Amino acid sequence: MTWQYPTLHDRAGDSELRRHLNVQLRRLAGYLLSVVGSWLGWYNVKDYGATGNGVTDDTAAIQAALNAMPTGGGVLLLPAGSYRLATGLTITNYGVDIYGSGRLITGLYPDAGVDAITFVCPTTGAKYCGSATFRDFSIIGGRRGIYGTDAD
Repeated sequence: MTWQYPTLHDRAGDSELRRHLNVQLRRLAGYLLSVVGSWLGWYNVKDYGATGNGVTDDTAAIQAALNAMPTGGGVLLLPAGSYRLATGLTITNYGVDIYGSGRLITGLYPDAGVDAITFVCPTTGAKYCGSATFRDFSIIGGRRGIYGTDAD
């Protein structure tokens, strides 16, 4: 008998193999995004001290990356990981893009009663308030995922 590597189509349980390959490909894509992103001037939360281990509070590191962006915004990169938020994140810039490495392997985990992301207008009636594009990550837990308010 000759042993063969399993393929995607020769087993009844091939969906588990597909899921595993999908996760591995997303991890590779996340790694490539972080390398390319550093060349493009993206703001990688790991460069600001985020651990993404699901235990450590990553709020300050992620907020520092957001605060480092110029007024016109930028790209915030969340590499694969579980980012715990003991308090919420605040976005006051417009044009912020937040990219994860895949919704199954990148997540924001706000503590109970915490709004994950709050958009705050610096002044009432401001022409531009915080705005963002979200891609390839999950928000799990907390009180509200995304919330908007005026500064006053």
